[in-house]
Formats: sequence, structure tokens, C-alpha cells
Amino acid sequence: MMVFPKMEFPRNQVTSTPCFKDDELIASVHQKGKPTEFLPKVAETYGKIIFPHGCRYPYLFASIALSMDGKMAYPDNQDGDMLVHSNTYNRDGALADFYILNFLRAYSDAVVIGTRSMKAEANEWIVIYDEELIRERAEHLSDKENQPFTIVSSKDGTDIPFDHLLFHQDEIPVLVFTSPSGYETITRQAGENFYQLENVTKENIFQKSGKTPVVVTGQGAETDLASFFQKIKEAGFDHILIESPTLMWLLMKEKLLNEFFITYSSIFVGGPYSPGYSSPFTFDNHPQSRVASINYHHNTFFFTRQILEEEK
Repeated sequence: MMVFPKMEFPRNQVTSTPCFKDDELIASVHQKGKPTEFLPKVAETYGKIIFPHGCRYPYLFASIALSMDGKMAYPDNQDGDMLVHSNTYNRDGALADFYILNFLRAYSDAVVIGTRSMKAEANEWIVIYDEELIRERAEHLSDKENQPFTIVSSKDGTDIPFDHLLFHQDEIPVLVFTSPSGYETITRQAGENFYQLENVTKENIFQKSGKTPVVVTGQGAETDLASFFQKIKEAGFDHILIESPTLMWLLMKEKLLNEFFITYSSIFVGGPYSPGYSSPFTFDNHPQSRVASINYHHNTFFFTRQILEEEK
């Protein structure tokens, strides 16, 4: 059996302090979930989190780190991790941010990633690194596998790094989500290693066939997000973490993203790389959030939990 990478997340280094909490808003979300389904370590170090299970769609939550001026990457180093690691005032802040990503993975049935992060880290596993969270996931969250599976999102298939580690292993199930045009591209470039999955079930996703399943929705080069996530829900998956900034924006546009966990690192970046910089919303039509909580880690990192949409 594959031994996945592990990291230590000591409580004294990753614990953040609440400075704002909307108890009524949080209670309204938590009451739609199961009261026993929370991770004790998270409750102790961050605050209790209980997610609803969703109705027609899974409950979708996203995680991203931004600079104080709202940038997600440096123009000269587009690795998003550098936003937190370059904060020299608080070396533990980056660990605390990665801990939040880890506990959100621990709550998830699947993690959706984009191709840009795959290209940046050709050998990266999208797994839970904290062994304590893995144990708590098994003890306190129902119907969860040992690790979440990975969903790779690509609209047209041209940006998929087919040599990535995830496509050449059978320890973590991987599913590709794309458009009809995207599947044509995948078939031309690496067809022998992929196949279209028509019947989206948990058993078919987890089947070890030596090939990667692809779910196709939409028309032309456009995907149908609502259709895809409805299929995922019908397959029995309730909680999905979104790590792709592009997909976060598209889900907000479709009013499908339920929560946003945004880290603010006390650095300033400038430049063009803000979430949604190529597809801005308008004055008359834009998403809005309600802040459920704000935690701080020293005076250099701020961790927010924001509610956008009720479960659907």
C-alpha cells in the first residue's frame, strides 16, 4: 500500500484565535448538518465546523489564500503557496494556512483541482497530510473513504499535464471533468489512458481499471457545472472542496458555491493576478457573502469563513 506524505501540525503552531463570530449565522448552517459530524481537532484549534450534506448538489466549499490587496500570486512567481511562505513576519502562518486546507480536505469526499497547480507540482498528492485528522475523519464523519478522491477540472482539455503523478497510480481515484471538445482533445492526445464514464457511480469512480474516467457535460467547449455536480451528488458524494481558483469563480457565477474559506496574508503584491481577473462581475449582478467568522494568527494572518449560498 502506498504511504502518502505526512506532516506534523502541532496545536501550538496552527491554532488561530477567533476575533469575530456570527453565532446565529453559523448555527443556521450547522443545524442543516448532522450534529455529531465534526472534527474535534478543528473545533479546538479553529472552531467547530459542521457542513450540510446538500440536496440536489453536494455542499461545495472553496479555499484560497490572498494578499491584503486581494492578489493570489506574484507576477514573477505564480505558485500560490508563495503568498503565505513569503510572509517573513510569521513563519508559522503558512503552516496554519496549510492546516486549514488539510482539515477542509478531511471534511471532503473529493477535492477539485485545476491544471495550473498540477503543472506547478508534477508529483503532488492531493491528500490529507495530518494523521490525526485522518483518524478523526474515520471516527466522526460518516461514509468517508480514508482519503478524498481527486477531480481534475479542465474546460477544453488542452491544459492537462498527462504526465502528472496522479494519472499514473491507482491508490487515489482520479476523475477528469471536461466538455465535449475537451474530451475530443483528451482522446487525441492520450486516449489510450482515459475513457468516458457514462454511468457516474461511486463504484465506477473507484474501480481500478488502469484508465482514468472522464465525465463529459455541456456543449462544445463549455461545461455544464450544475449537471456535473448533480451527477456527483447522485453518486453519493456530499462534500466537495474546490481548490481551483477558476472553478471557484465559475461556481459563484452559477450560484453553486456554498462557502469560501479565505486566508489573508499581510503582504502586498499588486499586479493582475486576482481571482476572476479575466471575468469580472458587474455592478448589477455579483455574488455577495456573509462573514461567519474571522480568526487571526498573530497579527499577520487572518482566516475567514464566508457563506455565499444555502445548500441546494
